[in-house]
Amino acid sequence: MMIRIRLMTPTDIPAVVALQDSCYSDALYESPALLRQRLQAAANSCMQLTQITQEA
Repeated sequence: MMIRIRLMTPTDIPAVVALQDSCYSDALYESPALLRQRLQAAANSCMQLTQITQEA
């Protein structure tokens, strides 16, 4: 398995929200607006990981 790490972009926010909806309790929920604020405040420290599948 290979993983690609890159800086997060605003287009990633819906996927982040969907992931947290499936993994976190309501107490840990971070709204899309909060995620956007964090991304704007520290864009160089917001990372996104993607699993890369290799085809044979």
